[in-house]
Amino acid sequence: MDLVALGRARQSVLRVGVVLIMVGAMIVGTAPGDWLAQCIWIGMYALVAVGAAVVAVSPLGATITGPRWRLATAITDIVALSGFHLLTTGGYVPLLIVGLLPLMVILELSWQRAAVVLSISVVAFLVTLLADTSIPEKIGWPAAWFLVALYAYLCCAAFLATYVQSRQLHEVSKQRTASERFAYQATHDALTGLPNRPYVIARIEDALTSDSPNVLSAVLFIDLDKFKEINDSMGHEAGDTVLRTAAQRLERSLRPDDLVARLGGDEFVALLFGPTTRGELDRISDRLHATLAEPTRIGNATHRISASIGIAPVGEHDERDAAAILNDADRAMYEAKTAGGGRSQYFAQLRGLTEKLVARQS
Repeated sequence: MDLVALGRARQSVLRVGVVLIMVGAMIVGTAPGDWLAQCIWIGMYALVAVGAAVVAVSPLGATITGPRWRLATAITDIVALSGFHLLTTGGYVPLLIVGLLPLMVILELSWQRAAVVLSISVVAFLVTLLADTSIPEKIGWPAAWFLVALYAYLCCAAFLATYVQSRQLHEVSKQRTASERFAYQATHDALTGLPNRPYVIARIEDALTSDSPNVLSAVLFIDLDKFKEINDSMGHEAGDTVLRTAAQRLERSLRPDDLVARLGGDEFVALLFGPTTRGELDRISDRLHATLAEPTRIGNATHRISASIGIAPVGEHDERDAAAILNDADRAMYEAKTAGGGRSQYFAQLRGLTEKLVARQS
């Protein structure tokens, strides 16, 4: 059973306790001639309480969200108790008012506040009985103490339900947080915080099989130029600084729906989503180069980062899988690096040159 539904069911079951309080108040303060009307009203409220519990654990309960559920239960309680009071001739009003306090627990107080409210409620109930000597005269002290014990029991039950629910929610929240953290660590790079290779592969595969209008339009393979020289000459800390700086600048240079990830070492990849023309690809590529080239302070020296970028456009009905697309972008990047680095190369151009060469040889 869903935890929220279970909590709502417990809250609804607490209303049965309110029914018992109403029965006790009827015995104390209602003339026997009015009991029929009171029993009818209490029966209606009990039916609502049971109905609320059934709805809470049903599929319908999942569609009634937080504020609307609390408002509905509050209105139900207020109408029921108000109607009970209006039908009471000579009813004992203070007892009913004190009986309203447990309803505050039903409205989802924290267990700490519920403990305070319910403690005050029990004391107020006891003081009410002690202050009005007519109650013991009418029903006798054994019955009066029974009402006190019953009320204290119901308040303890209300507190226990609230405490158990809050602890369960806390444990579920901890487990969910831990699961999310493990899932994040499995799909993201620890140094830069960017998605890693498994995440990229899964994202490309999903995009290739998705019918979403925000389709994958291109994959950019980005390899930092001369990174090994920085790592060897200035140390791994300087290399880590360069990688983190590059990651931040790449993210800043892309569009909101695009994605940048770190495949490993000094290799990054950018996934572009949505219709992207050749002109837009050129502009994005130029922006990546310009942003990376901004001066970077490492220790006492200033360096400029450059990268070789391989671009593999993805067609609407592309038959390649994720590994093939990444491989094509990687080949284009290698051509850009071979040409001197600090530039971009389209894989489509390489494929066209290869086809021309094959045609000439044949």
